[in-house]
Amino acid sequence: MRPFILVAIAVLALSGCANQFAAGNEAFERGNWKKAIFHFDHVAGTNQKRTAARELTARAYFKWGKELYEAGQSRKAIDN
Repeated sequence: MRPFILVAIAVLALSGCANQFAAGNEAFERGNWKKAIFHFDHVAGTNQKRTAARELTARAYFKWGKELYEAGQSRKAIDN
């Protein structure tokens, strides 16, 4: 492949990663834990922002579980 094609592919991958990370942050801020986890898991599968995405995924799981527990849905919190 020519170098400019590789650069174009890298730029597209980075922008997609940034979009997923931004979407994960937005879902996290809105308390949509399942959607946040989906987006952060996608980012964690790439090399970009992997550490932050994994940390935020863990925080989203924690907050989702806490929310379910407080709503009296202990079994669902444990299963998820």
